[in-house]
Amino acid sequence: MAAFSASDLLRVLPQLRAFAICLADDRNIADALVDVVLVRAWNGDRHVTYNDVRLLLFNLMHREFHGYETTRTLARVPMRRAALRTCSVDSTASLLLRGLHPAEREAVVLLDACGFSEPDAAAICECDIRTVRLRASNASAKLSQSLQPERSAAKPALRLCRAS
Repeated sequence: MAAFSASDLLRVLPQLRAFAICLADDRNIADALVDVVLVRAWNGDRHVTYNDVRLLLFNLMHREFHGYETTRTLARVPMRRAALRTCSVDSTASLLLRGLHPAEREAVVLLDACGFSEPDAAAICECDIRTVRLRASNASAKLSQSLQPERSAAKPALRLCRAS
């Protein structure tokens, strides 16, 4: 694994935190996830090897969120919904994202909001490219049905989870 500097890790922090909030929809769990991911990356996680710090951190976030290591511990954190001001998502977009299946939400956020390519998103999610494409397509279709007709032709996620 490549050695990353603290500045490399911190450069990705705002986008990583926004992704965690979009996944968990809970500020406490999102912050705990980010803490765990940063510690694992800094200590050199042996289960994941990437030369790109952004891919490494997002893959670790995927692994942690989906229960590979710490989900049971994070589940004990008192629940509190993420404040909308921590992620530049309007209330309508936030409700639309919450209505998606977690795997669909993860795919559409990685592709549309975070700007990852399909191969990179598949690597982060540890699945086939076709699976990521299908999840994102399903999410886009559901979001398009919920949005106004004139916006349905554009990408419906429209950079929903940008760090503020």
